[in-house]
Amino acid sequence: MKNISFARGIFLVFVLIIVISLPLFWLFASQDWVEVEGTILGSEDVQWVEIEATITGDEGNGTGWFEDFHEWSEEYCDDGDCWTDWYQEYECYADLFLTWEVNGTAYQDWAYSPSIVSERYCLELIEDYYQIDNTVTLEYNPEDPADYQIFTIEHGAEKSTLWRQEMYHWIGDDAVQTQYHCIAELVIEYEFENVTYQSDSDLIVEDEYWDDGLALYVPCIDSIKNDFPIGGNVSVFVNPDKPEKASIEQPMDFFATTCLFAFIPCLLFPIMFFTGRFGSSSSGRSRRRFGITIGGAEIGINGHSSRRSSSSRRSSSRGSSRSSGGGRSGGGGRSGGGGRSSGGGRGRR
Repeated sequence: MKNISFARGIFLVFVLIIVISLPLFWLFASQDWVEVEGTILGSEDVQWVEIEATITGDEGNGTGWFEDFHEWSEEYCDDGDCWTDWYQEYECYADLFLTWEVNGTAYQDWAYSPSIVSERYCLELIEDYYQIDNTVTLEYNPEDPADYQIFTIEHGAEKSTLWRQEMYHWIGDDAVQTQYHCIAELVIEYEFENVTYQSDSDLIVEDEYWDDGLALYVPCIDSIKNDFPIGGNVSVFVNPDKPEKASIEQPMDFFATTCLFAFIPCLLFPIMFFTGRFGSSSSGRSRRRFGITIGGAEIGINGHSSRRSSSSRRSSSRGSSRSSGGGRSGGGGRSGGGGRSSGGGRGRR
């Protein structure tokens, strides 16, 4: 009964807030943003050059492959009943020792591959994907070939438009699959009522294939640069009350905003009221990909702390970690290979 009374009280408070706030929304709702033509500003301080780098290593030195195993529990309570659910996952990645040659000079450095997160073993899959003597594409700075970027590629200059490509791995058909995600952080110059403005670099557009939910299996950095080139024209929406504010898309109109922030909560609470599910609830750990680590404890977006109970690692019979026999996330289990005895270069991965 106490839970039901609490639900009724919360429901009445929300109804009261909506009744009071709706007239204020109507009174202060701003007019629609105005669409204008703008010009993309930017420059490229480095003309990156693509090259194939070789994955190197032997029984005692060089590239290593790692599998980290994590197991954790989440505790839940509802209406006085408590229970514990257990979860486990495997994270696999390669610690690549790469070599490439520019104008007769050899360069080498380390780079961690993107991870695979799976509910089953994945070490052999990542080892098969990043085999010794295979090649991977990286970009180097022609002014300093030791300066390179590989799995995250970024073009542009500081305080101007940036184009970024990120590479991901996932498991499909019992093999490692590769997917690319590209975004452009646009700096746009536009004119409104005979005054020229320049946007911040927070006008972000993403590759259309990614937005449509289709897998993009080829690099897309050139594609998004062609779609949004320096000097190209693009439509922006300007806030007529604050012309320095611009958006790449028309912000939600008043009706949509009202529905989202007022009516939807109003609909949710009656549902919770009728189901009577207002017991206390706690979770030992949020989903792993949405947490941040502070002082060894992982805090998720719901504010709960980690209750992970075990962690281990295994590796293939060949390969190496960079320094002391461990990969990037710690633990025991499957890992092995030689140490990081060589390298150099200012790699950005």
